[in-house]
Amino acid sequence: MSAKGAVPSGFGVILLSAATASLGSGCRRMGEDGRTTALLQEPWKVAVVFQIQHGTRRYIGCVMRPVLRQVSFQCRPVATASNDLKGSGGHEIWLARDSKTLGLWIPSGEAGIVKRGQSGSVQRPGIGSVAHFIASSGSWKAEGVGRPPDATGIADFPPPPESLSGSCAGSDVVVVGRIAAILRNAHSPMEARCLEQHTVYVVAVEEFLKSGGSGSPGIVKVWVSGGSLPYEDFAGGRGGVGLEIKNDPLLKVGERCILFLQTAASEDARRRGYVHAAVKGVSGKDGELDEYIVTEPWRGKVLLQAGLTCPPRVTGNPAMDKWSFEHGPSITGIREAEAISLIREYAQDRGRHSDAKHWLGKRRATTHGSEAAASCPVPGSEAGSWGT
Repeated sequence: MSAKGAVPSGFGVILLSAATASLGSGCRRMGEDGRTTALLQEPWKVAVVFQIQHGTRRYIGCVMRPVLRQVSFQCRPVATASNDLKGSGGHEIWLARDSKTLGLWIPSGEAGIVKRGQSGSVQRPGIGSVAHFIASSGSWKAEGVGRPPDATGIADFPPPPESLSGSCAGSDVVVVGRIAAILRNAHSPMEARCLEQHTVYVVAVEEFLKSGGSGSPGIVKVWVSGGSLPYEDFAGGRGGVGLEIKNDPLLKVGERCILFLQTAASEDARRRGYVHAAVKGVSGKDGELDEYIVTEPWRGKVLLQAGLTCPPRVTGNPAMDKWSFEHGPSITGIREAEAISLIREYAQDRGRHSDAKHWLGKRRATTHGSEAAASCPVPGSEAGSWGT
């Protein structure tokens, strides 16, 4: 688009509304109705940048609180560019804020990081060009990383699935990706100031091992219990800073992992327009409809390190550090490529194993933010053990 926001023929942007967590259904074509400029001027929290190589995404980095009002470039809806990506390359910029996601595809000629002038000298991209924007992207270190939380806990969850097939059947999507940034750290519900809190991560997706069936967006938003916020109430009336659930550990920016995910958008949430929570007399919003929760808080987070699969944390407890399914193959302590191949295969199983449907029903009955679980800050938990 030009600096004035005019959109060339065949180009535009696409908006992923809060009512859907996948690219496709629920999306609106933008640009032709004059709203493109206003959309780019919205206060986006995170911009995740990919380079497209041979039809696949290569994560470059992210820009926090990007300013796009002075960026001038041509772009095209990611959904309509999917066939072009295989041959033409280019870049994708995925913008995220609470309840909204925006995907832009930038043709190769628009995003050259270095250009040559007429005299043959190298010209660096000017401020306001997409090349400058892409060049400024890089890894971001989360605020507060390094300080241990004042409160830790162990939560009670339903028994985990007994097989890889069960884990896949109980998940709406399974992704391989890198934790790019923290989108939000807030209390649960957001109006409260008590111990309960959550963190929402932006994950730069390399591959969907299981897709929701409506496209493959470049990012997903993942809701996890815990965070680094101060709280006012605890045992004995003391306050503190930070909470982490030991058997539902927080993710870390920069980590590469496999995540088994469920949508948080229950029927009640869709009716309200957001995920609701009620804790200690305070009621309100706890999440957005386009956010996912991890299907199983420990087994649903598989770290990828040095080509191998690892648990989300090393605890010293063999049952957690070297866990395995009761039936069928394991996906921890093996080569990354082998684990990805197994998950891809079992994601097509459609729940033929007996535990898949049974476990799925139990997990969905206690989705995050429900009033039944309001006494504990962990999605789906019934009781908690807390300490400082």
